[in-house]
Amino acid sequence: MENLLEVSSPDAYLLPKSDLMLMDFIEKHSITYSEYLPELIKIEQYKITEIDSLILEDIKLADVQSTIQQISIKDLEGEYIVIPLNQLKRNVIVLAFEPQSMVGLIHYDRFRYLIDSQEYTVLRAYKD
Repeated sequence: MENLLEVSSPDAYLLPKSDLMLMDFIEKHSITYSEYLPELIKIEQYKITEIDSLILEDIKLADVQSTIQQISIKDLEGEYIVIPLNQLKRNVIVLAFEPQSMVGLIHYDRFRYLIDSQEYTVLRAYKD
Protein backbone atom coordinates (compact mmCIF):
# COMPACT_ATOMS: atom_id res chain seq x y z
CA MET A 1 0.00 0.00 0.00
CA GLU A 2 1.24 3.46 -0.85
CA ASN A 3 0.94 6.56 1.36
CA LEU A 4 -1.36 9.23 -0.02
CA LEU A 5 0.25 11.88 2.17
CA GLU A 6 3.21 12.14 4.52
CA VAL A 7 3.20 14.56 7.43
CA SER A 8 6.11 15.25 9.73
CA SER A 9 5.21 14.97 13.40
CA PRO A 10 5.47 18.04 15.60
CA ASP A 11 7.13 17.90 19.03
CA ALA A 12 3.72 18.35 20.67
CA TYR A 13 0.08 19.17 20.03
CA LEU A 14 -1.79 21.95 21.78
CA LEU A 15 -5.47 21.42 22.60
CA PRO A 16 -7.91 24.03 23.87
CA LYS A 17 -8.77 23.38 27.52
CA SER A 18 -12.33 24.48 26.81
CA ASP A 19 -12.92 21.62 24.35
CA LEU A 20 -14.50 19.05 26.65
CA MET A 21 -14.78 16.42 23.91
CA LEU A 22 -11.04 16.47 23.23
CA MET A 23 -10.22 16.58 26.94
CA ASP A 24 -12.47 13.54 27.45
CA PHE A 25 -10.70 11.74 24.59
CA ILE A 26 -7.20 12.25 26.02
CA GLU A 27 -8.27 11.32 29.54
CA LYS A 28 -10.05 8.14 28.43
CA HIS A 29 -6.96 7.12 26.44
CA SER A 30 -4.59 7.98 29.32
CA ILE A 31 -2.63 10.41 27.17
CA THR A 32 -0.08 12.43 29.13
CA TYR A 33 -0.40 16.21 28.98
CA SER A 34 0.79 19.36 30.72
CA GLU A 35 -0.70 22.79 31.32
CA TYR A 36 2.71 24.44 31.01
CA LEU A 37 3.43 26.15 27.69
CA PRO A 38 7.18 26.48 27.10
CA GLU A 39 8.24 29.97 26.09
CA LEU A 40 10.45 29.24 23.10
CA ILE A 41 8.26 27.25 20.74
CA LYS A 42 6.97 27.64 17.21
CA ILE A 43 3.25 27.05 16.76
CA GLU A 44 1.39 26.13 13.58
CA GLN A 45 -2.32 26.08 12.92
CA TYR A 46 -4.06 24.38 10.03
CA LYS A 47 -6.39 26.56 8.00
CA ILE A 48 -9.03 24.39 6.33
CA THR A 49 -9.28 25.44 2.69
CA GLU A 50 -11.54 22.70 1.32
CA ILE A 51 -13.42 19.61 2.47
CA ASP A 52 -14.25 16.98 -0.09
CA SER A 53 -15.08 13.28 0.12
CA LEU A 54 -12.91 10.25 -0.41
CA ILE A 55 -14.22 6.68 -0.75
CA LEU A 56 -11.89 4.05 0.68
CA GLU A 57 -13.03 0.43 0.84
CA ASP A 58 -16.68 1.54 0.61
CA ILE A 59 -16.27 3.98 3.51
CA LYS A 60 -16.84 7.68 2.87
CA LEU A 61 -14.18 9.82 4.52
CA ALA A 62 -13.64 13.57 4.68
CA ASP A 63 -10.80 14.65 2.42
CA VAL A 64 -9.46 17.79 4.10
CA GLN A 65 -7.25 20.25 2.25
CA SER A 66 -5.41 22.82 4.33
CA THR A 67 -2.59 25.30 4.60
CA ILE A 68 -0.45 26.02 7.64
CA GLN A 69 -0.01 29.38 9.32
CA GLN A 70 2.30 30.42 12.16
CA ILE A 71 0.62 31.82 15.27
CA SER A 72 1.91 33.54 18.39
CA ILE A 73 2.15 31.73 21.71
CA LYS A 74 1.16 34.96 23.50
CA ASP A 75 -2.45 34.47 22.44
CA LEU A 76 -2.61 30.94 23.89
CA GLU A 77 -1.33 31.24 27.46
CA GLY A 78 -3.70 29.58 29.91
CA GLU A 79 -6.10 28.42 27.21
CA TYR A 80 -4.31 25.33 25.86
CA ILE A 81 -2.77 22.13 27.19
CA VAL A 82 0.37 20.54 25.77
CA ILE A 83 0.45 16.92 24.62
CA PRO A 84 4.11 15.98 24.12
CA LEU A 85 4.90 13.29 21.59
CA ASN A 86 7.69 11.72 23.63
CA GLN A 87 5.29 9.12 25.04
CA LEU A 88 4.33 5.57 24.12
CA LYS A 89 1.07 6.61 22.46
CA ARG A 90 2.87 8.89 20.00
CA ASN A 91 1.49 7.26 16.84
CA VAL A 92 -2.06 7.14 18.20
CA ILE A 93 -1.85 10.85 19.02
CA VAL A 94 -0.55 11.85 15.59
CA LEU A 95 -3.10 9.71 13.76
CA ALA A 96 -5.94 11.08 15.89
CA PHE A 97 -5.14 14.79 15.64
CA GLU A 98 -3.92 15.31 12.07
CA PRO A 99 -6.91 16.52 10.01
CA GLN A 100 -5.78 14.64 6.90
CA SER A 101 -5.32 11.32 8.70
CA MET A 102 -7.59 8.57 7.37
CA VAL A 103 -8.18 7.33 10.92
CA GLY A 104 -8.34 10.78 12.54
CA LEU A 105 -10.93 11.98 15.00
CA ILE A 106 -12.64 14.11 12.35
CA HIS A 107 -14.09 10.95 10.79
CA TYR A 108 -16.22 10.29 13.88
CA ASP A 109 -19.53 12.14 14.08
CA ARG A 110 -18.88 13.43 17.59
CA PHE A 111 -15.62 15.12 16.44
CA ARG A 112 -16.84 16.39 13.07
CA TYR A 113 -17.10 19.89 14.58
CA LEU A 114 -13.28 20.11 14.44
CA ILE A 115 -13.45 20.85 10.71
CA ASP A 116 -16.63 22.93 10.73
CA SER A 117 -14.56 26.09 11.07
CA GLN A 118 -11.80 27.31 8.80
CA GLU A 119 -9.40 27.28 11.78
CA TYR A 120 -8.54 23.80 13.05
CA THR A 121 -8.22 24.19 16.83
CA VAL A 122 -5.66 21.41 17.42
CA LEU A 123 -2.31 23.17 17.08
CA ARG A 124 1.13 21.80 16.22
CA ALA A 125 4.08 22.90 18.39
CA TYR A 126 7.82 22.67 17.80
CA LYS A 127 10.81 23.36 20.00
CA ASP A 128 12.44 26.53 18.75
